[in-house]
Amino acid sequence: MTAALVSGLLLQRYSFAAQPISDLGIGPNAWILNASLIGTGVSVVAFALGFQRRSPSFSRRRLATGLLGHLRTLLRRRRGLPRTAS
Repeated sequence: MTAALVSGLLLQRYSFAAQPISDLGIGPNAWILNASLIGTGVSVVAFALGFQRRSPSFSRRRLATGLLGHLRTLLRRRRGLPRTAS
């Protein structure tokens, strides 16, 4: 959020209300937002690896099953389908 704020303030014609944050990824100051997004991605991967190593009883199969279940629920809501009891 800080990177988006700084990038938006550096562009004279950028409007936070009318333009998406992804517009800040183009132009002379694009490196600010892009570096922030890369840093966020690296941090998420590092957290996931640390979490997996710290909790050995949490199997990959349980994680995959849970993630797929949440994905199915999100897709059903987006399509307007009713939730299932499973």
